[in-house]
Amino acid sequence: MQELFLNKLPKIWHNTTIKAEFLLAPPYILYLENNLSGLEMELVKLAANQMKFKIDFEMTQGHGWGFNLPNGTYTSTLGDLQRGKCELVLGLFPANDSFSKDFDMSFTYVEDHLVWAVPKAKLLLAWTKLVHIFNFQSWMLIFAMLIIMSFTFYTISYDTSDSVSVWHSFESTYLILLASAAFKVPRNFRVRVIFIAKYNIYDVIVINLGNSSTYDIVTYFPFDANSDGNNLKIQPTKIGLCNNGIVVNVTELFVNKLPVIWANTTITAKYLVFPPYVMYLDGKLTGLEIQIVNLIADQMGFKINFQQNKGYGWGFILPNGTYTSALGDLQSKKCEWISWK
Repeated sequence: MQELFLNKLPKIWHNTTIKAEFLLAPPYILYLENNLSGLEMELVKLAANQMKFKIDFEMTQGHGWGFNLPNGTYTSTLGDLQRGKCELVLGLFPANDSFSKDFDMSFTYVEDHLVWAVPKAKLLLAWTKLVHIFNFQSWMLIFAMLIIMSFTFYTISYDTSDSVSVWHSFESTYLILLASAAFKVPRNFRVRVIFIAKYNIYDVIVINLGNSSTYDIVTYFPFDANSDGNNLKIQPTKIGLCNNGIVVNVTELFVNKLPVIWANTTITAKYLVFPPYVMYLDGKLTGLEIQIVNLIADQMGFKINFQQNKGYGWGFILPNGTYTSALGDLQSKKCEWISWK
């Protein structure tokens, strides 16, 4: 707090009063029943009490904290601060560092992170998942083309200098299928044409199948990070910590455990109440994290049966390897998903 007001306010704070504008930012700044509370508000009140000054709080009348105009002035709440209508602005949790060139800003004191958990898959399930990349008809088409092209290559090269056995023909065709090098480069023009034709046929069949099926199945669900993510103000990157925002990984959440095809399935999810991310208001489950979860479910075409966790917190591991509370329910398969702050 000693570095918040280097120039503007008096160095001796005793018996002074400053005007502060605040933006509602639950749970950091709350205004309930004409009473200001919340983590950020408590910190400011503590500083005022220690430094023996008073604060005249007023809710901002602007929209958000504002932004910088080309002429160097600011709009909304930061505009009031710039024009001297107030000496302190609170609730700038999402503000970016670019504001620091025009305002003295406190250091970031909150790190938010979002964590989802699903059971870890068995090794066999992880491998059998690869079989579901293509449906049965697609696998039969690939296998049939492998046999047909192998015997075609063998027949065409039979009376040429590139003559090979049936097995070598099959091996060559298989290597082309894998986009790998052939064991022998053909020299005869007729054989080369068939050789190239095999590659092109597989390029059309397999790669196109891969572009359609593999994208939808191996990547688990079609999630548009640029549009859907930005609409919810999330950054689709690795799960972890992030100053002034939420970081959530939406592409690596369900690698092994749940069905490859999610459409028309229902999972049970347990949640821990933590405003403003997970809230239960007027009989409705809401909050930023719940919105993200519902968006993913909508994109993937599955439903979620939400249940509030009855235990204390998400639990901890016991010496015997079992977990308590919500993680215990996940481990014992009473649910498939846990969401907590």
